[in-house]
Amino acid sequence: MRKFNICLIFMVLLMGCATTEKYEAKLNVWVGRDINDLTNAWGYPQSSFKAPDGNMVYVYGRQINVSNYGSFVCTAYFEVDNKNIVVKWRHEGNDCNSF
Repeated sequence: MRKFNICLIFMVLLMGCATTEKYEAKLNVWVGRDINDLTNAWGYPQSSFKAPDGNMVYVYGRQINVSNYGSFVCTAYFEVDNKNIVVKWRHEGNDCNSF
């Protein structure tokens, strides 16, 4: 149990270096790029759907469950036009941070 607590404290300190702004900067890199570049880098999305404007939206998510401490979740949505170009993104969740 002591090792777990030490690891948990270390993870919390390390997460303090991660920010939402850094995560958003990583998402911004994909705007204007081909969706195939994104799937080559991130792998296949968990799901996709058609947006009301006809564009496709690709969904990438992650969830980390920490017993007794809850879940850390982040979902990123990339909207792609009919030329397979990423035109915008958005994210949601309580763990959309990066280093």
